[in-house]
Amino acid sequence: LAMGMDIRRLGLGWGVPWAVAELVGASIGAFLYEVARPDEWALLRGSQADFAGYVPSQARRCFCEFIGTFMLVLTVALNVATSSVATAWSAGAALMCMIYSLGGISGGHFNPAVTLAVLVSGRGAILPKDSGLYMGSQLLGGLAAGAVGALFRSAAPGNLAALKV
Repeated sequence: LAMGMDIRRLGLGWGVPWAVAELVGASIGAFLYEVARPDEWALLRGSQADFAGYVPSQARRCFCEFIGTFMLVLTVALNVATSSVATAWSAGAALMCMIYSLGGISGGHFNPAVTLAVLVSGRGAILPKDSGLYMGSQLLGGLAAGAVGALFRSAAPGNLAALKV
């Protein structure tokens, strides 16, 4: 689509870099999907018996909490950096996508407050040790996304002076 719109204007300005960025993003997404859901890749490869009673490891669940929190915080940070009026919509869409894609592995908390609420609810849905690891993963994911968001914020159109070397 980017290439078509660029060619329509009789040029190849941003079409090629945009298409390359989409391919790189898709490759990263496929890699992260394989890391988060090895059971589904095993099904595709025909070794379904290997994952009949699959339970995600603690590291995999924490990885999913890190990625989900990272994407949610980064979405909000990029909306703030661009002064978007659709922050609530995009944050809600990002949260929905992360819960749908990773919630089956880690529970889809993506917020230390949610993890704490699940812990103190008394339903036994999460162990205290696991909740501490989840919260640590979520804090690291939020900090990493905040750092990436700050880089984008410094490169915003109104802050071009910050890019001069």
